[in-house]
Amino acid sequence: MKATKRIIAVALAVMILALMIPFAASAVSSYTAEITGKDGYTITVYQIAAYDGAAYVPATGIDSTIAAQITKDTGIVPADLLAACETAKKAGNNTGTQSGNALTFGSDNKTTFTTTIEGIYYATVTATPAGVSVKKTGGCVFYLSDAKDSNGTPMTSQTIDMSAKIADGTVSVSKEIVNGDMGNTTQTTEHVGDNVTFKLTASVTGTKDEYLTSYVIHDSMSEGLDFVSVDSVTLDEATTLTSGTDYTVTSTNKADITIALTEAYLNNAKKATGDNGFYAAANVVVTLKGKLNANAVHGRTAGDDATAYDNTVANYNKDSLSYTNKQGVDSTVNGNSVHVYTFDVDLYKVDATDDTKKLDGATFTLTMGSKTYTATTANGGKATFTGLKKGTYTLVETNPPKGYNENTTQYTVTIGADGAVTSAQYDATLKGVKIGNTPVVMPATGGPGTMMFTIIGASLIACAGILFIVIMRKKKSTK
Repeated sequence: MKATKRIIAVALAVMILALMIPFAASAVSSYTAEITGKDGYTITVYQIAAYDGAAYVPATGIDSTIAAQITKDTGIVPADLLAACETAKKAGNNTGTQSGNALTFGSDNKTTFTTTIEGIYYATVTATPAGVSVKKTGGCVFYLSDAKDSNGTPMTSQTIDMSAKIADGTVSVSKEIVNGDMGNTTQTTEHVGDNVTFKLTASVTGTKDEYLTSYVIHDSMSEGLDFVSVDSVTLDEATTLTSGTDYTVTSTNKADITIALTEAYLNNAKKATGDNGFYAAANVVVTLKGKLNANAVHGRTAGDDATAYDNTVANYNKDSLSYTNKQGVDSTVNGNSVHVYTFDVDLYKVDATDDTKKLDGATFTLTMGSKTYTATTANGGKATFTGLKKGTYTLVETNPPKGYNENTTQYTVTIGADGAVTSAQYDATLKGVKIGNTPVVMPATGGPGTMMFTIIGASLIACAGILFIVIMRKKKSTK
């Protein structure tokens, strides 16, 4: 009897433990980031915000600039958040709470970060391998939580590549779009005729001993873009160089716009004393403007957003770096392409009582902020607004077609980042916005209304004539 009770007790204990396992497992979730870097470098990961199930909350004591990016009303822009973290690190300010131990990249250039705490994390290089000439060490920002990304995928695991943020003798050059409207630095949309600002970042290579005799950043624009100006050239966006003295700009050929450091500047850079700080910097940064012109490619197709240097689709802009060392060896490094998209909106004017009847001669305006475009329907009731950026517009008819009432309704038209047009009036068959007008209704010629007035008028004239004759006869008879 006692043995039976013991067996039952053990069985119950096993059952209870088995039932507790799922609850224990679900009580703690694991979040993982696989990070690619460079062999021998060490990174430290800091939690900059915790996820409370509804929003991200900045870490206690974190730099106020980072906190502002996390809590701003317009949402978190990863590029802006990373910039805030990098600036705070450079200033020696709080970049969050260290999460776990420092991690070192192995021979496969990878390391894995694991945590049980949901949030936003900042990874930054905190140690470098011996004997390496380090030119640049940048960090990265990533999310680990049960929250979903823009594709609806939970961010419980991430794959992060920060290898491009580490430069140690490897020379690189890259291009970005400043203040683009597509959430990244390689694509944007714009109105034809408006400027786009680009940032070129090229590695500083060489040393005072292994000095350079030339250093030229090249910018190449497609036929859809015109060069406007070089706005600034800096070392690490901190020290501003002087045009004409430190560098020269040649822009006669927009396929090869050059920003070249002068011979005098490079000679000064290699001096043991009184140098200009060139070799102590990580990068030369150029900010320049281009204008989207009438030759711009309109629309967007698959592959347009490729960033390969040789990509030449969709109003591309690309960069490269060429330099010569003291031995006279020339080197060229190609960067990447960025793209500017512009779109069109087709409009069709139809008879509201018969939409198969297309109407020419209707004038419309399409407005976004201070931008107003005008188009008139022709050749089958069609008008096209061209060279537009993504966003929401107001469409209004300003002049109706002949014989039709004016349509005073204000319509909303939205252009997406892929160029897709959205509107309550969008017609998928016509592939455009369809607006109807009602015809002006006039009484038919010779109808009852006209005849009645004709008869009355004739009768009044006849009566007047008879009355005149009677009066004249009376006058004669009285004489």
